[in-house]
Amino acid sequence: MNNNIVAVASPSFSQSSILVNELSSYGFKVVLNSKNIRFNEKSLIEFINECEANAIVIGLEKVSEKVLTSCKSLNFISKFGVGLDNLDLNACEKNGIKIGWTPGLNNRSVTELVLSFTLGHLRNSTKAIYEMSKGIWNKNGGKELSKCIFGIVGLGNIGMDLARVLKGFGCNILYYDIIDKSMSEEVMKLGFQQVTYQALLKESDVISFHVPLTEQTQYMFSSEQLSIVKPDCFIINTSRGAVVDFDKVCSAVLEKRLGGFASDVFLEEPYDASRWSEVSNLYFTPHIGGNSKEAVLNMGRSAINHIANYFGKINNEK
Repeated sequence: MNNNIVAVASPSFSQSSILVNELSSYGFKVVLNSKNIRFNEKSLIEFINECEANAIVIGLEKVSEKVLTSCKSLNFISKFGVGLDNLDLNACEKNGIKIGWTPGLNNRSVTELVLSFTLGHLRNSTKAIYEMSKGIWNKNGGKELSKCIFGIVGLGNIGMDLARVLKGFGCNILYYDIIDKSMSEEVMKLGFQQVTYQALLKESDVISFHVPLTEQTQYMFSSEQLSIVKPDCFIINTSRGAVVDFDKVCSAVLEKRLGGFASDVFLEEPYDASRWSEVSNLYFTPHIGGNSKEAVLNMGRSAINHIANYFGKINNEK
């Protein structure tokens, strides 16, 4: 294995001494993203080619067909994370590039961020902390989550984990998914109600998006959907930036046509949210949904295992 070169594009992986040491322990030559930047297409190609990487650990970096055709040494991509929408899967297959990927590794991490957004907004604690720092004493305790209707868009790994946790709060849980999951054993056991997207929008007090970015999900929450939801509805997006029409939703909050908006994802990252610093019901975080310490280690070790298994298999076949 010592002849194989592994490039790590992900800044989060590169900054974890635990993961770097574990990857290096296999004898690979490991090249890190030492500048802590998010590579674009051009810089990613340069990064891979400069070290002649045979494998790469990818987080949110986009891997296009041009990247694959420009990097002749590359044979394997190991995903640090759970989404594959940043990889051109058809191009990978066409160019014989293998992919290592395991879903569901950061479910609880994302679920807890959604809960923190929800409780901070509903119970008014986030706003109260801000106001107290300004010397404002406002005894507005908000409303309880247990009395709310919570809508989950996408009942995949993360959506299901969120639903399980929300069940403990006793709130009414609605979900919409393009696949009919109403007869699945767990859905039936826990009593989650599958509804149409229109019904979920109309009835929910809180709506959280957990879908991959596809042609069908791009801007699936925009002007038309804003006209359907309750005026005090709280929208949460921890999936992908283009799922929710960011500008239109922020405008709706400012115009008091929407109760609040929380987003952990953006069209362009990093995103400068300083313009919204005085808006108490807009909540933005720097794509930390899947970045709890535990999730980072889970995702990193999975990526390492995929690389070790791939090269172990290749070496055994020689």
